[in-house]
Amino acid sequence: MHLDAHQKGILAPLEADWNNMEPDRRARWIVLAKRYPSLSKEQQERIQSRMRHWAALTPQERAAARERWKKLKGLPPEKRQELMQKWREYDQLPEEHKDQFRSSKPAPK
Repeated sequence: MHLDAHQKGILAPLEADWNNMEPDRRARWIVLAKRYPSLSKEQQERIQSRMRHWAALTPQERAAARERWKKLKGLPPEKRQELMQKWREYDQLPEEHKDQFRSSKPAPK
């Protein structure tokens, strides 16, 4: 699949890893790049932020994130919804409260 200049710009945070990505993962990003212009500015900013964050992760951190995602997808829908609600509540906390919460909990294995 070929990327045009606009799509390359959208996916620029992933450029360093692009050639090492599995073809199916690249294909999903290309589909997103095609949809991107129709998204709201907030959605576009969120996607860009997440791509930059993902690109900054080490290979080990990415593998751990993928494993957590697989576990989440394997949960029953009600449990998954409950966890997503807790995440939304956490995400709404002021940064200083998040810092306090993180320092009071042991790091997940």
